[in-house]
Amino acid sequence: MLAALAEVKRDPSALAPLEVGAYGLALRLLTPHDVTDGALIERLGAWRAASMANYPTQFPVTAEGTARWLREHVLGDADRLMFLIVDADDPYGVAYGHMGFDHAHPSEPVLGLSNVLKGDRERLPRGAMEVVEERMIAWAHEALGVVQITAEIFEDNRPSCALHERLGFVQTGRRGLRRHVEGDRTVYRPLAEDDEAEPDRWWIRVVRAERSPRGRGSVASTRPEGETRSAERPPA
Repeated sequence: MLAALAEVKRDPSALAPLEVGAYGLALRLLTPHDVTDGALIERLGAWRAASMANYPTQFPVTAEGTARWLREHVLGDADRLMFLIVDADDPYGVAYGHMGFDHAHPSEPVLGLSNVLKGDRERLPRGAMEVVEERMIAWAHEALGVVQITAEIFEDNRPSCALHERLGFVQTGRRGLRRHVEGDRTVYRPLAEDDEAEPDRWWIRVVRAERSPRGRGSVASTRPEGETRSAERPPA
């Protein structure tokens, strides 16, 4: 899986935008040039700040930090891709949101969803994110040979749970998290072995296999017999 991602990342601009076929949208792969786009950096930072409660690591957002994250942890990580959600007629114009993949298995055809974020809610009305994510997953199956997609979500993030249930994801793991405040950062980490108090929040793992029948299973209500190692881990 890493080899397939490396081929795509070698020249991100070579991948033509993926037309979604609905809502006049497309998915465009993030490129090094985007890191120098001040207006885009500001938009991404504002979206992250507005959606901070949905991330296990929470902190004050800055333009410098957003650009560094894109450069070092999106473009710089071998196992991560990020697409911008754009107009199909103007794919290098304004972005409306983003989504991508990470935690590629080194040898198995498995990828994790990451950074699924609706930025411009007016341009991305109800139903748009479902169609866009379905297109991205279809591309991963066809172009990369992926057979399983995983994701991790806060259990109390009801919109995301509902979205992934509609897309055919089924819950396979659940684990408790403890809230830690570290200066200006708040981090949710898995419970320590001797921590028997009620968790501050729950982190669930959901999985979708290729050609998974959509709408079957329940993301929020299916309970595993035991914990499953996640594809996107909260900070240790």
